[in-house]
Amino acid sequence: MDTTRPAPSTSAALTHALRTTPILVAVAVGWIVGDASAAHGTRVPEAILAAVAAVGTLAWLAPADPLWRRLGTALLACSIAHLAAYRVYRPVLPAEHVARAPMHVPLQIVGIVEDDAGGNGGRARVALAAEAIDDDVGWRPARGHVWLTVRHSEHTWRAGDRLRGPMVLRRPRNFGNPGEFDSEGHLARRGVYVTGYADDDAAFERLAPAGTGGTWIDRWRRGVGTLFRDTLPETQAAVLGALIIGTEAALPRTLRTAFSRAGVSHVLSISGLHVGLVAAGGYTVSRWLLTRSRWLLLTANVPKLAVVLSIVPVLLYAGIAGGNVATTRAVIMILVFLGAVVVDRQRHLIASLAVAAIIVLLTAPGSALDISFQLSFVAVLGLTLAMERFWPFWRRQEEERLLRLRGWRAWLWRSLAVYAVVSVSALAATVPLTAWHFNQVSLVAPLANALVVPLLGSVAVALGLLAAMLYAISTPLARACVMLAGPFVQLGLWVVDLCAALPGAAVRVVTPTLFELALLYAALLSLACLRGRVRLVSVVMLVLLGVADGVYWYADRYHRRDLRVTFLSVGQGDSAVVELPGGEVMVVDGGGLGSDSFDVGERVIAPFLWSRKIAHVDYLVLSHPQWDHYGGLTFLASHFSPREFWWNGENAASERFAELRRILQENGVRQLSVHRAERRRLGVVDAVTLAPPPQLDGLSVNDESVVVSLTYAERRILFTGDIETPAEAELVAAADGQLTSTVLKVPHHGSHTSSSPQFLAAVAPALAVVSAGFENRYGFPHPDVMRRYAGRHCPLVRTDLDGAVQVQIAADGRVVTRTYVPREDPSNSR
Repeated sequence: MDTTRPAPSTSAALTHALRTTPILVAVAVGWIVGDASAAHGTRVPEAILAAVAAVGTLAWLAPADPLWRRLGTALLACSIAHLAAYRVYRPVLPAEHVARAPMHVPLQIVGIVEDDAGGNGGRARVALAAEAIDDDVGWRPARGHVWLTVRHSEHTWRAGDRLRGPMVLRRPRNFGNPGEFDSEGHLARRGVYVTGYADDDAAFERLAPAGTGGTWIDRWRRGVGTLFRDTLPETQAAVLGALIIGTEAALPRTLRTAFSRAGVSHVLSISGLHVGLVAAGGYTVSRWLLTRSRWLLLTANVPKLAVVLSIVPVLLYAGIAGGNVATTRAVIMILVFLGAVVVDRQRHLIASLAVAAIIVLLTAPGSALDISFQLSFVAVLGLTLAMERFWPFWRRQEEERLLRLRGWRAWLWRSLAVYAVVSVSALAATVPLTAWHFNQVSLVAPLANALVVPLLGSVAVALGLLAAMLYAISTPLARACVMLAGPFVQLGLWVVDLCAALPGAAVRVVTPTLFELALLYAALLSLACLRGRVRLVSVVMLVLLGVADGVYWYADRYHRRDLRVTFLSVGQGDSAVVELPGGEVMVVDGGGLGSDSFDVGERVIAPFLWSRKIAHVDYLVLSHPQWDHYGGLTFLASHFSPREFWWNGENAASERFAELRRILQENGVRQLSVHRAERRRLGVVDAVTLAPPPQLDGLSVNDESVVVSLTYAERRILFTGDIETPAEAELVAAADGQLTSTVLKVPHHGSHTSSSPQFLAAVAPALAVVSAGFENRYGFPHPDVMRRYAGRHCPLVRTDLDGAVQVQIAADGRVVTRTYVPREDPSNSR
């Protein structure tokens, strides 16, 4: 008689896994989903939330089935979290809030500096808690946070300083492009609903003596940072400061890039390793001290008492290290774990992680969309699931091979195996998110982590932490610890530079969609949590879905028959991405803001390209060599392997333009100086250069712009650069009635000196697109220009108000226009 039980079905196995999931995990999952669903201020209607809450309540109360109870709990948590997060993104601000002050006009503000900043004559970001404001009506109380940018900061501002100074306020605003970083939401999650700008801080006044502000923890952190800077070379001090007190802002950009390419950026963030070392050190010292007392040994549970006492240094270090998500998560998890030890409860790491997530989201709604939250929680989750699988496997191996009887060899193999599992699991868990947020995957991360973590993450951190603790007792002893840490920091930096310099150390990847992220994590969870046939069936189904997704994107990229042009919102500048039928890609101009620290190519254009699964650009077109047109092309030339570069042949007297030309030359890009009447056939699209004329003598820089028309399905799109009235008149005369276009990129951002009536009559556009910065100081587009287009009944769309503008021309000539930002009602204010 066969008594073998049949293998459970896939659905039965999944149902069992859900039934046995700790209820805290269900709460955490529901809370994370609800928290993330409020992104960008998108509020689910109250009726739907009420229905979800009602269903959740019934599911929790009615049946005794654990699965329904967990589902109901998750739905209730989702509803509550959504409402809490929505209030972060769309708050009801009081009348005295600084965000209700007049925008874009000079005013005076008194506020408390919230973190050390400024100095050295460079750009500085100063976080202010507003106290009072003077907007020419008189001083009045104010509240709220201001994220102040000082272009040239000569003063050093300390946390707790009371500052008074003139600035211009602005409301945070995203560019409005697909794939962009949500800067507005990032600030809202930190309680910042207004930004400030000042050209310099010469007129700023400190209303209290320097260094007297802030709490004792602020002064302690400041003193430790000063100790590092006075003892070690600049780069070593910056790295040790990031490791111990969380001052990552001092790290050079080149160093951040090297750490990112090597896949060890996590080492620079204060996380569970640092807090765990503090807890272990606190426990060791406390237990040693407690065992000195015979009375305590006889009357108390010394190990548990030592655990309780170790909480004190953990909380103290949390204050020194700052309140980033990774630190908060690590502190909460350590406290939950220590509490479980004290009360003799099961040490369930998944439940501890769930509690940490719930507490973080309760105290800081909206954090589910923070990069640090996602990476830190996913890394620990991956590590925990992997270790739950690893230890049973390893114990079986030890029993079968009697490794426990082989002394140091068994210990060595066990240590190597644990390290390999930890490294691989953490890397596998974070790679999808790294690709999504940073479009980069490090291929040398396993090697770099094996070398860098012991140097920087263990030895340097331990010595730095000891120095921070000793600083309050003995500065010479603290300095000695810092000096001992210096060689380990330097060795770690050498290893990072070596790994980052290896050929192919990191690869750029296109942005995965949310659907693709879900597939990747579903596959990882299936491998980690399921068994046997159920796991095989689940993985095969997920692979098939992944293949279908890949086929869809391949067809969309290389077998599409429509012409798509996306006029990107790049601030006060121009940039358009042209996706030609058949898959070729052209970028016309690359934008460029006034700051060298913000690369439009890297931060705006490239994310859009990656979101469209574009990793290679065929043609770069520069209308004319002005910063607001070529500023972002350098990054594209470096990372998107263009074949050709079209321009008018004129140079700009700047280092950045020289760098662009150098990179084009080094990468073997064909550079073509184009002029009037040149025609190219780009697959099924006709590209004609209408300007400039071969001789540029006597023309202004703007009137030298390359003007290109693209014709497909008897529809024409005209790119005009920054031409003004003289060039427009010359173009009308030379074109001989051949300027008529369906879509016109409005010349010179809609300035008063362009879009002449004669030019508009010759072009007769059905749609006009203005590329301009939001509330720009030039007043573009000019009211007279807008009236000219309105007089011709030509719709005018604007990147400053509408975000990115996409024009799609189908093979049959149909034209579809899409904008990515709905225009707000001017009367609607917070």
